[in-house]
Formats: sequence, C-alpha cells, structure tokens
Amino acid sequence: MSHLQAFAEIARRIAVPAAVALVFALARKYMPPPPESTQVSSELTEEFSKLQWGLALVMILVAATFAYGSYTFLLWANGLLAGRDNPAILTLLPERAIWCFFPLFGAASLTWELTFIAWSTFGNRQRAMKYAAWSNAKMGFNATRVLRILIVFVALPIGCLTLLALPLHTSFDQDGLKIGGYASLRSTYHPYSDIKTVLTVDGVRLRDGTLQHSPAIVLEFADGSRWSSADNRGRQKEIDPTLLALLQEKTHLTVQSIEAESFGK
Repeated sequence: MSHLQAFAEIARRIAVPAAVALVFALARKYMPPPPESTQVSSELTEEFSKLQWGLALVMILVAATFAYGSYTFLLWANGLLAGRDNPAILTLLPERAIWCFFPLFGAASLTWELTFIAWSTFGNRQRAMKYAAWSNAKMGFNATRVLRILIVFVALPIGCLTLLALPLHTSFDQDGLKIGGYASLRSTYHPYSDIKTVLTVDGVRLRDGTLQHSPAIVLEFADGSRWSSADNRGRQKEIDPTLLALLQEKTHLTVQSIEAESFGK
C-alpha cells in the first residue's frame, strides 16, 4: 500500500468521528440549551436519570421500526413501479443498498422527534417537555434544534433523492427492453434490433490501474447510448447466464468479451 493510499484509509476511518465531534463543538458554541433547561428541579433530575435508560430502549425500537418500515416500503414501491412493464420475461432491480440511506439517516435524525411526538400525544406533554429541557442541559446544547436541522438539511433531501430513484429498473419482454431512469416515470424503450453490440466485461479498471471485479453485460445501442447490467442490479460474482442467453436469442449477435472498461466510461 502506498503512502497516499494509507493516508486515504486513515482519513476514511476518522472522517465520521471527526464530523460528529465537529458538530458537537459547533452546537455547544452556537446552539446552547435554552434558559429553561437549567430550571429542572433536582427531583426531576433524579427521576430523568433513571428514565433515560428505559427511554433509550424505546427510541431504539422506534429507530428500528422506522428503518425497517421505510426500507421495506422503498423496496415495495420500486417493485411496484417496475411491475408496470408486465408482462416481462426478466426484470432487473437496482442494488438494494441504495434504499438503505434514507432509512438510516432518517432513523438517526427522526427517532427523538417521533418519540417526543408520541410521548406528548399519548402521555404527559409537560413531562416530555421537561425531559427534553433536562436532556438539552445534560448535552450542553439544544439537541432538539440540532436534530430538527438535520431533518431539514440531511434526512429530507436524502429522502427526496431516494424517492426520485424509485423508477429505476430494467425489464426485458419479447420485443425489447424498457429502462426506467432516475426521476422519470417514463421508461426508455429499445427494441432488440437497436442493440448493435453485446459485451461481457470482468470489471472496471480504476484510475490507479487496478481491476475492480464486477462482471457485467454491456449493451451498445444504435443511437450511441449504452446500458450495463452492473448499473441495474446488485453486484454479481459472475455473468448472469439467464440474461446472456436471452440477449443472444433475441439479438443473434456474437458476444464480445473484454477484461475491463475504464473508470467512468
């Protein structure tokens, strides 16, 4: 490993802890706890010190429920939009990992807000507000405000960008393939006769010359556009024989094989 690669690896490992530490430092400086946070009685302080552990378990359950529920919904919605192309011989859906970003960031920033709303609605609102004030004083900054800023500037944009990815898919029918693009409910259709080249590639050649193993089928169309199976499904260990056989049957083209494509091509 070169010195540059070693430095990049160290930077990658410390990036998140450094970012968290920076956020805490800025929050303590620019968003101190509101004045009422210091007015919590000693009796409530003792009570809340015990309550925080039970509330932490509740928040973990809320976070897990939100993350799993939103992830499941995104998977379902993606499949539902792809299903509009039926009848299809084969449908490829994008890598499932892309549906994890919003559930994770949403759970991190929304859990306290959801817990507070539920506590205020179904429990004692005044007690919930006093707990929030006590928690702010303990953290040394207005944690509720910080989390709401994260909701607006992090979770919400990620959620919007994720929703725009729901149409992503590729479906193959008897006459051609339909490619669902980002932020578009209208699929691009290519008849099999538009396919001029069928390539199989072992992976991608990175800028440093190393080969990143990522087997894929690449199609080149008459209009100059390209399609890669690597962009339309989870990472595969080998070329999908079912998809390759379908393309050979429909296009009657000789499959060309190359070791790798250049990064960014």
